[in-house]
Amino acid sequence: MILTPAAERGSGMVRKAEELAKKHGWFLARQFENEANPAYHRQTTGPEILSDFAGRRLDFFVTGWGTGGTLTGAGEMIRLARPEVRIVATEPAGASLLAGAEWKPHKIQGWTPDFVPKVLNRSVPHEIVPVTDEESIAASRSLARNEGIFCGISSGGTFAPHSRWRRRHRPDPSSSPCCRTRASAISPLRSSRASPKDPTRSPDRCSARCILSRLRHETV
Repeated sequence: MILTPAAERGSGMVRKAEELAKKHGWFLARQFENEANPAYHRQTTGPEILSDFAGRRLDFFVTGWGTGGTLTGAGEMIRLARPEVRIVATEPAGASLLAGAEWKPHKIQGWTPDFVPKVLNRSVPHEIVPVTDEESIAASRSLARNEGIFCGISSGGTFAPHSRWRRRHRPDPSSSPCCRTRASAISPLRSSRASPKDPTRSPDRCSARCILSRLRHETV
């Protein structure tokens, strides 16, 4: 593992990788500009999510972005096949580059370097939702504690804002989001309406009852 100075940000990381690849003849994936990145998600992630929701209601597709591959590739396929689905991009509140804000350091690993990647199609998301470091950390802990889903801060960041835009866009508590985390797609296990066996369950709590529909790490 080679660490680059924090002051050099993500751009410094990319420069160091290019330097080492040139020096040692190493393969350089160039994931921020390599079109194979979103193409992979057009062929796999997007179709897998569509397959999981075949014949089922899907209202939102939510994802953060780092290289932009998932947002672009999966988002394009979902928009093409299911134009009624609303694509939501989440990004750090302190570094909302897609929203036009200035980049500032944040704690959500793997998200939002100090530049917008070339492969990222900015026309894909219908909406951009900022999320704070604190919200992301709290959501990841909540998923582990309440749902048995052990995930990182970026997964928490993807899941954290769901209650906000759910209430704003579709008051129906049975709306179905698909939250794309860095490791998996999260889909509803059952309706978020209160259960007859447990009438105390709130819509937001029930909507968080999820399963990992694809236990597969992103490789690009």
